[in-house]
Amino acid sequence: MTEFPRELIQPKPVPIAARLRNPHPVVKAFKSNPDASYVSKGSMDRAARVYDAIAKEAEQRGYRAQDRETFLRGHQVSLGAGHLVITAQDHNFPIAVREISGTGGAKLEYPAKYKQPAWVQNRGYEFVSTGKLELRIDGPGTPYQGQKLRETRQRSIEDILPEVFVTIEVGGQDARRAEKQRQVRLLERQSRWEAAMDAAKAKHRAVQIQTFIASKAEEWRADQELSKFLDALEQRMPEMSPEQRDIAATWLGQGRSNVQGHKLIDELPPLQVFLPQAGELRQYLPDAFTETRPS
Repeated sequence: MTEFPRELIQPKPVPIAARLRNPHPVVKAFKSNPDASYVSKGSMDRAARVYDAIAKEAEQRGYRAQDRETFLRGHQVSLGAGHLVITAQDHNFPIAVREISGTGGAKLEYPAKYKQPAWVQNRGYEFVSTGKLELRIDGPGTPYQGQKLRETRQRSIEDILPEVFVTIEVGGQDARRAEKQRQVRLLERQSRWEAAMDAAKAKHRAVQIQTFIASKAEEWRADQELSKFLDALEQRMPEMSPEQRDIAATWLGQGRSNVQGHKLIDELPPLQVFLPQAGELRQYLPDAFTETRPS
């Protein structure tokens, strides 16, 4: 569904040449591939003139017009059956000219089936020519399987061609609006992500500091317990046997040499804080974010 009002765009006539004197390159590409022409032999010239008219009008309006193969050499996209690609302000619009089939086509049987162009073979039924054409336009703002513009008794191909460029302009406007909205949403999400990452890094740092200080506090508590034990041992020595006193003296000597006393507080080491490694911040991020920047 499009958002840009079609009525704001004034359709302009698109002239179709009565005879091709200097055809656009897309015409040569179209005629060189009858297996994908989607028109009967009797409608080939008319379809070619329609392709020529659209391509030349597109270039008059400052757009780029390329045949299918030329376009695909620089892109990896699906184009459906289009022989012509119009590029308008960085948005691509593949266009196919097809002949509308009549009713009553017989089922194609071997070997007659394989004497038909590939596009007819794929139908499985004989193509009944009507001489009427249909345009299919793919691209931004068009429905699934493209915008279909058909000739009728009341509307000729000349009446339809201006609608091609209305569709392109509407689709381009919608695509530009959608891209701007996408960019705004992306910037907002990136801003929230950056704030979440800053908070996660701050939390990671705080946890490291807390863990480091807690480990030193645990060392201090162990030192205090050792000092208390050695004091108690020294008080009991007079009551011990000579053999036990010798052992206690060895314990006291070794134990006192390992007591840090006030050194743990008076000679504080620098805080050890390391940059977070991959995956370490995930536990501090909201569920909506990973460590990878949104794109």
